[in-house]
Amino acid sequence: MGKGFKGVYDHFLWSSKRKQYVKNVKKAKKHKCILCAIRNGKLKSIVIYKGDDYFVLMNIYPYNLGHLMVVPNKHVTGFINLDRRIVRNLMTGVQKAMKLIKLTYNPDGFNVGLNIGEYGGASIDHLHWQIVPRYKREAGFMESTADTRVVPETLDEIQKDLLKNVSKVWKK
Repeated sequence: MGKGFKGVYDHFLWSSKRKQYVKNVKKAKKHKCILCAIRNGKLKSIVIYKGDDYFVLMNIYPYNLGHLMVVPNKHVTGFINLDRRIVRNLMTGVQKAMKLIKLTYNPDGFNVGLNIGEYGGASIDHLHWQIVPRYKREAGFMESTADTRVVPETLDEIQKDLLKNVSKVWKK
């Protein structure tokens, strides 16, 4: 802060990346499906693992340290009519993503979410699981404020940490 502003802004929480988020949302809306665009390399994201039936990516606006998403490669919007083999592989992907987070960050719990349809809370019309690690000593009020998250590492640092353990979880 400039001279004379000491202490004036002490009670503010700054989100320096918020402007980039707004720009990225506008850019993403140009695509019919954000997750298909990521899968096809047309939209930048941080993919941790690619398999035959699904891919795993970091949520670039995470709720918590290690927040991942498991996404079917095929564009699907529902769950009920999926082929059993695909369901089995997707659930294995969710399980492995949880193992990866546990191995890397050792959280105390998880929230695993699947929102289907606009009225089911889905913000993207492509089936995907949100895997949010939870920690005993989270920042208290922060996780209850929609636009504010406290993540103690950068996305690059998180990616580096996770990639160290990918081969331990998805053995070739």
